Formats: sequence, C-alpha cells, structure tokens
Amino acid sequence: MVRHRFGEFLPPGVRWIFMGTFNPEASCNPAHFYYSRPQNHFWRLLPEVFGMPSLKNASYKEKIAFSRHKKVGFIDLIRSVEVPIGSECTYEDAFIDNKVAEWNDVFSLLSNIKTVEQVLFTRKSFKDIPNIRKRIEEVHSFCVQSDIKFSLLPTPARIYSDKKLNIWQKNILM
Repeated sequence: MVRHRFGEFLPPGVRWIFMGTFNPEASCNPAHFYYSRPQNHFWRLLPEVFGMPSLKNASYKEKIAFSRHKKVGFIDLIRSVEVPIGSECTYEDAFIDNKVAEWNDVFSLLSNIKTVEQVLFTRKSFKDIPNIRKRIEEVHSFCVQSDIKFSLLPTPARIYSDKKLNIWQKNILM
C-alpha cells in the first residue's frame, strides 16, 4: 500500500483548484509539494499566467505563499494505491489506474468550499487510464451541477512551451 505524500492544500478563499492524480509517499519521490518534481514545469507556468516570475526552483515556503496569495489550491484524485513490492516508485497514471485502493473524496471537499470558481485537471489525454477517466468524468459532472468551471489543461510535466503557456492563460480564470 502506497499512500499519497501530501494532504490537500486548500487555503481560505480558494478560487482555483488544480487536480492531479497521485503523488506517492516513496523515498524515490523528490517532490516537496504538489507539482514539484524536477521535470515538472507547473511552477514556471502558473506564475507566468499571473504575470509573475517562475517559481520552478523556489522553496516550499515560497510556493505556499504564492498559492495562498493567489488563492490556488491542490488536490489529487487518488489517496492510495496497492502495488507489488518493488513498484512503489512506479507512479505513471497508466500503471496505477487499476491499482487504486482509495479515491480521494473530492466531491465532499468541493461541496464544502463555497469560493471555488474553477477546477483544473492537469491532463488532456486519457489513453490507457479508464478508471481515472471515469473518475474525472464524475468530477466534471459534479462541477457542472455545482456551477464550477471545469477545465482540462495540458500536463505541466516534461516540456515547457509558449503554446502550453497560451493554453493555460486562456483556460485559467483571472
């Protein structure tokens, strides 16, 4: 059983919630906060959307301060997975899709926050992840019923590009 490394981060007055899939509590995971693995460009993209400098190499405290100031929150779909011993560091979505032990109750979380304007899921492709796709479809439906904007964003992992930044700028409420 591998649990999620972080609890949700939902500052007072949160307006935007970024939703990912899973961040394992494993020694091989270098992330100190949501989207903080070295190959991820989230902390470059998001501040640029707001016209601010990159926080890609910033400290945990700087990312928390930015998130509180901009009213940005974070949750993941999955709370824990059950994987074979030795696979704790394999956390690609296609691998963990059928290994979910516990889904995060994002519906209760979203129901209890009256300030949320938008949920943004950081993935656009759903190939080889039918269970995650189904869960995202349920979150999307919930958001529509709750009058919360729901957007799919290209993943911030792997590459940074002006095209990706433009898509993020067009899809994030300002």
